Amino acid sequence: MITQGYRFIEERIREYFKILGTLDAQNRRDIDAMVALLHDNVRWEFPYVEKPLTLNGKESLRAFWEKTQGISTEVRYDIVDLIVDETKQTGAIQVKATRKFVKTQMRYDNLYVYFFRFENGKFIHVAEYANPILAAPMNKAIGID
Repeated sequence: MITQGYRFIEERIREYFKILGTLDAQNRRDIDAMVALLHDNVRWEFPYVEKPLTLNGKESLRAFWEKTQGISTEVRYDIVDLIVDETKQTGAIQVKATRKFVKTQMRYDNLYVYFFRFENGKFIHVAEYANPILAAPMNKAIGID
């Protein structure tokens, strides 16, 4: 039986990827909507990049996402699998990400796994994993190489 708590976690994770994959005419995302999903003390980790990166606090995530605005077009996130544990307030998702870089017109495809932990209905901890070899061109484009 799917409970209201389970549904809430699932909907928040799906909402994040919907926002992430929705670009306006200038290839920009709704950063305010993304930040609204975050706990004030969020910790977001990118452990599988050349220089592992951890961002702490929602304003550091806002600054990071602002820096990445407009670099990609034709962005798409297809959910492969989504698992929720309501009792632990966690969710895990596997998504296939595709995009094209505006500057180089290079296509990018990768499979990502994210682990989300919630506190008070917001993302408090996120760990984002991708194939680092495939992600290298994108990481360079956004300055985390």
